[in-house]
Amino acid sequence: MSRRWGDAAKLLAFDKVWKEGLLLKLLTAGIAGRMFNWIKSFLCHRTARVKLDSNLSYAVKIREGVPQGGVISPTLFVVFINDITNSLSRHISKALHADDLAMWSAAESTATTKVRMQEALNITSKWATDWCVTVNSLKTVATCFSLSNSKETLQLTINNQAIPQEDTPTYLGIKLDKKLTWNPHIKEKEKRATRRLSIMKKLAGTKWGASSNILRQVYTGHVRPVMEYGAAAWATAAKSNTSRLNKVQNASMRIITGGLKTTPIHALEATTRLPSLDHRREEKVIVQYEKLQRLPSHPAHQHTQQLTKNRL
Repeated sequence: MSRRWGDAAKLLAFDKVWKEGLLLKLLTAGIAGRMFNWIKSFLCHRTARVKLDSNLSYAVKIREGVPQGGVISPTLFVVFINDITNSLSRHISKALHADDLAMWSAAESTATTKVRMQEALNITSKWATDWCVTVNSLKTVATCFSLSNSKETLQLTINNQAIPQEDTPTYLGIKLDKKLTWNPHIKEKEKRATRRLSIMKKLAGTKWGASSNILRQVYTGHVRPVMEYGAAAWATAAKSNTSRLNKVQNASMRIITGGLKTTPIHALEATTRLPSLDHRREEKVIVQYEKLQRLPSHPAHQHTQQLTKNRL
């Protein structure tokens, strides 16, 4: 079961940070003296106005937020939001990326996870109230991940509003599904890549158009990245699903080389110098695994020590 803020639900943005609360957290973190005074001066007494041609509007005092584009603004934002999960139960796992928060709990009983998640939601809601943050409950979703075919009904609330159930939530650009088959995510990426493939078709021609080198660059820079985003996360997808993406690359290689449908795939790969997507996905997984092995402080480090075949 998961709770998240992200593409479908924003917790808060840089311009909603409570300045006084941020300064208090800086003091609590041990930031004092000249550094604290400099940051306070950086945040406070800021104004903004609009210029249209030669006309200027009156100045408006900016009472909330950290400056957009400021070098230290992301760090200040992290300081402000980083304690949002400190009071959660040990039974709750969480992932926080900027203002994208996901929380989940695993148990054999759905009733147990409901109780745990509702408690976590109440704690999070109280944190938001204490620190002058508005949670958009209408853009908050819940998902029950299970291999069971039965429909699980979730009754979770936040700010006294029911949280809608979503079978295919999206987190950081990755579309999940309740059985983690990754089929919806791969279908979406296949569709996007196929649309971009039409650009290559328009550029190709027997007596005119782009050269094979240009077409290859278009593919590697504009089409292939769509199919490989987050590949290490959905590496457990079945070959029947990933083969959809392989077909897109095969079509791309035929456009690059002008090859026929009967041309062997290995010959197209040799001519275009494009390794198979299966090989590239395996490489990305290995690189990610080795990174996690060497970062003991990373939240996912422990998972590399406990390998499992369980998809969930």
